[in-house]
Amino acid sequence: MQNRQQLRQNWNRDMSQGTAREGPALLQGLVYGGVCGRKMAIQNRAAREKRSPSYLCQGEYEDGASHICQSMTTRPVDAGVVAAFLDAISPVRLEVAMRVLEQVEHTVAALARW
Repeated sequence: MQNRQQLRQNWNRDMSQGTAREGPALLQGLVYGGVCGRKMAIQNRAAREKRSPSYLCQGEYEDGASHICQSMTTRPVDAGVVAAFLDAISPVRLEVAMRVLEQVEHTVAALARW
């Protein structure tokens, strides 16, 4: 039963969690719309267009609405995620994180001896 439940969640359908898929967008399969909360699809472009893909929330449109909920190009979103990630793993932050980890390990070891 657990396997069946996991398989259902791996389907890339609107109400399931789905799995990240291959593609040019960094957050493909992981982005949800901020307006309706539905999973956003990727609208890929032809290579000759030289345009980046877009995150596209079209769930309401597929349900009969007159327009899509929202869309945005992947370029600034992906760039912001990359910048935040690189900032989080910068050498200074890693050094601080390692010091905190060492202090926690010393505290745990001291408590274990006590």
